[in-house]
Amino acid sequence: MRRCTYASPDARLAIVSTPRGWYLADHVIRPGATLEGHRLRLRVRDALTLAADARQIVVYAHTKDERLARIYMRCVPGMRIAARRGKRILLVRVPLPMADRPS
Repeated sequence: MRRCTYASPDARLAIVSTPRGWYLADHVIRPGATLEGHRLRLRVRDALTLAADARQIVVYAHTKDERLARIYMRCVPGMRIAARRGKRILLVRVPLPMADRPS
């Protein structure tokens, strides 16, 4: 497994390469820095989705927070709820064929 961590002074997001795809892991923000996690996701999003589509790799994440699941779905194009197990929500983004990517 390979891990790539993106960070700002107030937020951190790790992407872990697994046999299932790229897992959005270890997403944390400094207390009181409410928009920093969102800003970091936006900075990473386009490169992440372009690379995932080019390599046909699934991007996924877990959360126990319905509000955070909605934020991820708004922030990452194509991210959807794939399953719920108790309070745990699995979010998955299936790669787009490169011909179907918006310009």
